[in-house]
Amino acid sequence: MKTNLPYETMVFNIRTELETYLRNKNLKSLVLGISGGIDSALCVALARPVCDKLGIPLIGRSIPITTNTSDERDRAELVGNAFCTNFDEDYQMEGVYATVWSALKEAGWDLEDPKEKIRQGNIKARMRMIRIYDLAQLYNGMVLSTDNLTELLLGFWTLHGDVGDYGMIQSLWKTEVYDMSEYLVSILPPDQAKALQSCIDCQATDGLGISGTDLDQILPEWKGSSRDGYAEVDKILQKYTEDGSGDPNHPVIKRHLATEFKRTNPFNIRRSLIILKPRKPLEKKMITVDVHHHNGDKPYNKEYLDKLNLLPDDVISVSYEEEEYRSDGGSPAGWYISVQRTRIETDEEFEKRVKENKEILERLKEGRYQRYLDLKKEFES
Repeated sequence: MKTNLPYETMVFNIRTELETYLRNKNLKSLVLGISGGIDSALCVALARPVCDKLGIPLIGRSIPITTNTSDERDRAELVGNAFCTNFDEDYQMEGVYATVWSALKEAGWDLEDPKEKIRQGNIKARMRMIRIYDLAQLYNGMVLSTDNLTELLLGFWTLHGDVGDYGMIQSLWKTEVYDMSEYLVSILPPDQAKALQSCIDCQATDGLGISGTDLDQILPEWKGSSRDGYAEVDKILQKYTEDGSGDPNHPVIKRHLATEFKRTNPFNIRRSLIILKPRKPLEKKMITVDVHHHNGDKPYNKEYLDKLNLLPDDVISVSYEEEEYRSDGGSPAGWYISVQRTRIETDEEFEKRVKENKEILERLKEGRYQRYLDLKKEFES
């Protein structure tokens, strides 16, 4: 499935926005990690002409750590050499990681437990970002983010790990990432086109050793190409995010819901809530109640009303209704009188309202928290 979008214009707009941002912030370099995947390859292909125009270096690093395949490393080297003005394979973090992981194993980590693999992957991502941000500081630059919209909505990224300062493709679906890359291949010089094409053709990996590919976690039965698989994922996500349609038990939608905490990180308590005065306790309030209701076959006279011991603010309603016009069927025709009175709640009425409010709040809290626990349990399994 290919998207019919004006990629020539989109590429121009992305580069124009990046150039404007770099000029306004007076940044002297761009830095990013090169993984051997399509996203980082597209990012360097988009950024290189901007860096050349501004005369600043495009710094890329391939930082393999234990679980990266030789194919990933080869593609990262191909892309880095084709697009970056300053590229290197950085194996230092692999040695640091080996030391850290050895200590964690001695602490009793179970390497076969899927949860431990996730923790292991998070450590890798955060260690890589330490190196990337150090380079940005060294060269007075900023880190490019290489996440796309599909990954953002599915949480396929590590908090405080493989994220950056500026996202050129954060608003593009994975399908659009492939199609934009294909457009660039048609206009790039041969060496750059070859490097980018290799990333279009490869099977996507998760890069952290948690599973073979991200698709293994959300489309476990998928047997086709990564590109076609992500086309299916995008269709599911687009429908759900547009109008809420779709099976809430589908792995794609379940993961999207379960990773919402990542997209709202960090969660900060609003200042207005911090300095808000304590909420006043419920107090008795004025209520309106019926104190008299009667149906008779004759109009009501003064003597009848005098017997009601009415108060000055009582509201009296008197009407005559014929049986054929009665909306409630069985009520007889005749004269009707009702008296409504506004007064403060009694102790019993007030206590009942306080109890009902408390029960409603507790049900809301329990429902929201239980939904979170259910999603968390499903996500972890």
